[in-house]
Amino acid sequence: MIKKLSKKQIFGILLIIIGLLANKYIWNQIFDTDGEIAKYHENTIYFLSITFLIIGFTLVFFKSEINLTKLKIINLDYIKYFLYTLYVLVIFEIISIFVLKIFLSDEQISDKVDFALGRLSKPSDHVSWMIPDMRSDYKPNNLSTRHNIHGFRFGGKNKDPKNIRILCIGGSTTWGYDDDTLNTYPAQLQFYLQNKGYKVDVINAGVPYHTSLDVLMRYITKGIYTDPDILLIHTGGNDIGPLRSPFTYQPDYTHWRDYGIFGYDRIFKELWNKIPLSFFRLILIHLLKPGTGNKISTQSSYLTQEMLAKNTINRKRTIGLENYFESIISISKSRGIIPVTILFNSDNRRRNSHAKKKLIGQELDYAINSELQGIELHNSIMDSISKKHQIDIIPFNLFEPSEQNFWNDQCHLNSDGKKEKSIFIGNHLIKSGILTSFSTL
Repeated sequence: MIKKLSKKQIFGILLIIIGLLANKYIWNQIFDTDGEIAKYHENTIYFLSITFLIIGFTLVFFKSEINLTKLKIINLDYIKYFLYTLYVLVIFEIISIFVLKIFLSDEQISDKVDFALGRLSKPSDHVSWMIPDMRSDYKPNNLSTRHNIHGFRFGGKNKDPKNIRILCIGGSTTWGYDDDTLNTYPAQLQFYLQNKGYKVDVINAGVPYHTSLDVLMRYITKGIYTDPDILLIHTGGNDIGPLRSPFTYQPDYTHWRDYGIFGYDRIFKELWNKIPLSFFRLILIHLLKPGTGNKISTQSSYLTQEMLAKNTINRKRTIGLENYFESIISISKSRGIIPVTILFNSDNRRRNSHAKKKLIGQELDYAINSELQGIELHNSIMDSISKKHQIDIIPFNLFEPSEQNFWNDQCHLNSDGKKEKSIFIGNHLIKSGILTSFSTL
């Protein structure tokens, strides 16, 4: 095959290889690990890449001869083909321009595109509540209407010294999931305690699917600066993922999550700006789905894999949870904040549970027992650490709503269930005497 190639074609292939290597991503990996050259000469690298590719493909595939003496092109068919292709592309691009304008007239799509391109200036219902974060896997997106101007689901305004400030940290069972930010246990807790005569303001700093590691990082980089008086710690549920992961356990959870290369929004923005062709942009919107949420990591195992993993559930696979949970308590106490532990409540035997949606028979039984064992282990760890530090424990693991249909799935409650949850937690805070110790009645 190589023998049949002419010197011109071999040289063309060499130029194509150089053109493929001459881009900032490959350049960073091979020649420029700190990214400085690509950062300041990105356009130059891009121009060189395109130039090498065009010349290379021309030398490989363009077979007509040019007579320099007579300045006459012998084979004119290539020019006809080129002009015909160009004509088709121009017509297709014109059609795409109109289609793109109609497409972007849809507010939902337009907001997501503008968000991905960094052009969205006000909060929208249509963009994802989740964006990448430097310190944890992801964080809430301030341009989503699922957050207030303070970056929380609920609360967070300037502290009133006359009020007891309660900060709630945790995952989706704290966050609440519904579009209505008032339909969350922290918001309902504030209303309940205020109706009981307590001057409180409650902040919902929960984020769906955050583990104790993410909760810790969000707490020390954002939550703690709200200057809370009381901290409600409601974690341990999402740490079931790293606990049951089929891979060799790592305390920093890198066996469960690993860093990603680029978020889809970043790729979308780069390509949108680099190639301003309407038909290409339509393809980008369809394939990359901008504005629908990004993380900085990829997860190595899926929920079904974790539910059926045969790893032994023991204390060796809880080192991370123990360290992160105890760090939250120690940091709080060192700053005069009263931490309170809320034990986790999850049971895949409940209706609409994740396990029941995905598994049947013996596999379902195994997944249910595995999760119950894991939740019990995590609760026992948080209970023992809390007792060691002499902090109050709310036995929410024993909570049951007045009706079983208040459970939406294995651990999330509907509106009525959240109200009962807030009453359960509020009554415990009242009976423990924590609130009256502030003398704000």
